[in-house]
Amino acid sequence: MSEQATWLEVANRIPPSRTIVVEGRLILNNLEKYRRRLKRLQESDGDGDIGFIVNSKGGHTAAGLELFYLFSKSPVRIVGIVKGEAKSAGFMALQGCHVRLATSKSILQIHDPERFDTAPPLVHHEMTLDEYLDIHRGRFPNIKAEVEREREEVVTILAKVSKLKDIVFLEEFLKREKVMNAEEALSLGFLDGVIEGPALI
Repeated sequence: MSEQATWLEVANRIPPSRTIVVEGRLILNNLEKYRRRLKRLQESDGDGDIGFIVNSKGGHTAAGLELFYLFSKSPVRIVGIVKGEAKSAGFMALQGCHVRLATSKSILQIHDPERFDTAPPLVHHEMTLDEYLDIHRGRFPNIKAEVEREREEVVTILAKVSKLKDIVFLEEFLKREKVMNAEEALSLGFLDGVIEGPALI
């Protein structure tokens, strides 16, 4: 049996009733419902893995990091499955899953935190941090330090979960904001498997 078939079986054993689904933007305002959902599934009588189904262009850095830590510390195995896109905050949340899968046509991307929609929404995707500060100087006095902290946190996490261990290279990788297909993400260690087949939850 191929590895792809094995991962497909893992995915398809998860019933819809044991999934957390993120579609669209992953923002702080929605975090509480994901926390409650995860807690209910962890405490439920149902056996087996919990599925994290993601199709997201991104959102708030803090939301992605929060889900990363919630998933990585879960006593119940979390199987992340990308069905479409996992970008920015959605990408970071996926990295907290114990198993990270994606359909073969999925797209993944990690941004430099300067272009994340951090919370509160401090930096717009279409402008650099310095450009934003020129417009809103004084409103968010700690924004630059906060973005630098988030960048360091993201780089540290990615060095742990991927095959990319050189910090300087990872920092440059973030700045390039590379769009990856599923096979590229797998080769870099951002996925554990690429799957395709019927159902997929």
